[in-house]
Amino acid sequence: MLLIALALLSSWAATAQPVSVHAAVEGQEFFLGESFTFQVQVQGDNRPQLPDTSVIRDFTVKKLGGRNNSSKSVSMVNGRVTRKETRGYIFNYKLTPKRIGRLTIPPIQVVAGGKRMATRPVPIVVREAEKVSDSKLHMTVSRPSCFVGEPITLTLTWFFAQDINNVEFAVPALDLPQFDLVLEEPQIDRKKRYHRLQVGTHQLIAEQGRAQLGGKTHATLKFSVILIPTATGTFPLPKSTVVAKVLVGYRDARRSSRQSMFNDFFGSTRQAVHKKIVVPSNAVTITVKDVPAAGRPAGFAGHIGKYAISARAAPTDVSVGDPITLTVSIGGPDYLDRVELPPLHLQAELTKNFKIPEERATGKIEGKMKVFTQTVRALHADVVEIPALELPYFDTTKSTYATARSKAIPITVKGTRVVTADDAEGTGAVAPAGRALKAWGSGILHNYDELNVLRDQRHGPATWLQSPKWIALLGAPPACYFALLFGVLWFRRRHSDPLAARARQAAREFRRSTKPISLAFAEDEAGGHAALLEALRAYFGSKLGTAAGAITFRDVAARLEESGVNGDVLQRLQTLFEQCEASTFAGGAGQHIPAEELLTQSRALVDELEGALR
Repeated sequence: MLLIALALLSSWAATAQPVSVHAAVEGQEFFLGESFTFQVQVQGDNRPQLPDTSVIRDFTVKKLGGRNNSSKSVSMVNGRVTRKETRGYIFNYKLTPKRIGRLTIPPIQVVAGGKRMATRPVPIVVREAEKVSDSKLHMTVSRPSCFVGEPITLTLTWFFAQDINNVEFAVPALDLPQFDLVLEEPQIDRKKRYHRLQVGTHQLIAEQGRAQLGGKTHATLKFSVILIPTATGTFPLPKSTVVAKVLVGYRDARRSSRQSMFNDFFGSTRQAVHKKIVVPSNAVTITVKDVPAAGRPAGFAGHIGKYAISARAAPTDVSVGDPITLTVSIGGPDYLDRVELPPLHLQAELTKNFKIPEERATGKIEGKMKVFTQTVRALHADVVEIPALELPYFDTTKSTYATARSKAIPITVKGTRVVTADDAEGTGAVAPAGRALKAWGSGILHNYDELNVLRDQRHGPATWLQSPKWIALLGAPPACYFALLFGVLWFRRRHSDPLAARARQAAREFRRSTKPISLAFAEDEAGGHAALLEALRAYFGSKLGTAAGAITFRDVAARLEESGVNGDVLQRLQTLFEQCEASTFAGGAGQHIPAEELLTQSRALVDELEGALR
């Protein structure tokens, strides 16, 4: 045996693998706004550096993570053992074209095996999306003509009539260099439904509703963003698109290996039939003009739109040098986040009678106003009012400069008095020598001249029981002892049965383990389903006192029926198991439920099961 082993070792051979990089896409032709998978495949190194995708200009890029692509194999031919080892790594991205035409994914540089290499360029053909009769994407702006720095609202409304899933929006206008993008969280109405969308590299919240289109009622998804132009000119906004899978019908099919084994539990054999659609929006053009230099006020600080200003002060009865809190409210434009307090230290009428700090306070948005607070101090006792505050602005409705003014605030200012040592002692004028002593009731000379101010300060056991502090001090040790005793007894009783303890914590552990699954869905949908499936198995393993292992719906259905779980809950639980298993083991076959809705359903099911399995 030793001789044979030596012979095998002498004939052992390993193949060396050169390092190379390649680019791969799932197709060559796509519609504008349609996303596709792009891979950077590294061979010969399973720990390459992150590729540089900043050179990709004509596509929005979303990282989908990477995975190791290494393998090992051993073969023996005529007594010669050959060991083959391949190393590799795959980076996954989702690209969305920004314009139509013949585009090119440029070479992507990667450092692998200590060398810098680049992929070959990949040509892509992007076509205009075909119109869909019962679906429309409408893009509007609040003003087609505006001035530099004037916020405008871009709104997209998608009308659709069928059930949808796998929705992806492409809005190239969000990444135009001539505009600053501002994303604001909408005010949530609990009576409405909202969806969080991933639009390129941005997350937006869309409101679901209903509206008329072509005389028919359609479901709608609507979201808005704010664009602030930074340059002048005429800018045609690129068309936006939405890609989705719509339900076009059902078909009956015999059970196959790709169908769930649980379909026959309730006798369901229908399969949903989906169709991918790409819906383009209308074209929109924005003309941006610069504010004129002629007639610009000296205190103009870039406020563009139509503004109003008001002020209030407190206190209004003060002495010279006392702080006065000045509260200034500014309103007018729809977007107030970038509105700032005008420089009060440059307003001559105000600085003539008041000391104004140069630092300007940050404001706080309250409803349709932005509120600022500023401290001012009167310089002399002749001041009778805080003058009107001025806010120069450029009125875009009239294309001219204007000034908003607040109302003057009447105040009373008193002069100051020098404080002497006699004031501090409470004596007033000094008494002449030889004057009789008297009791003082103020200042640091305050004294007492009556015997009733003396207190009984004797101490002893008899006085302890009359004092709440002594009673609390004497009773604290036995109270702590009994509290600790009862706590230990409760803890021992609660943990005397480990299986029962696991069952009590099962729902809490399920909710804790499903919190990070949303991120897993975003990076890898199959991985998200696999994580949710493992969480379900762990829950039923703890709740039913069995090993989690590879628990299926059939393993728990009988136990749940015995516990009184109704058929509706069982059917929803079966659907949940089906989708997770289909995505994990069958490449996504079967019914598809959006990730967030799937997580919501799973948590609701666990809450319902908790009541039946107590």
